[in-house]
Amino acid sequence: MSISWVTSGHGPWTRTTSARWLTWQAEAARRARRAGFDIVYVYAGMDICLTNSLLSDWNQRTDAYGGSVRNRVRIVRELLEVNARGGR
Repeated sequence: MSISWVTSGHGPWTRTTSARWLTWQAEAARRARRAGFDIVYVYAGMDICLTNSLLSDWNQRTDAYGGSVRNRVRIVRELLEVNARGGR
């Protein structure tokens, strides 16, 4: 059985899920910036779905978010890039 990482029990991760997470991260970064925060954290540890995306044992995807280490880290990199742009 092939395992694809899931979004907190809400089904398989899709391109739509990825776009939604990036939108949420951008909105959070904008709100944090307006509130005067210097840092918005992207947490990819302790067995949450971002951790699972990094692990080849869990991430059996065959699309742009699976396979090579570069692909498996893609969603984390995209979230960090959104933060770096300050939600822009």
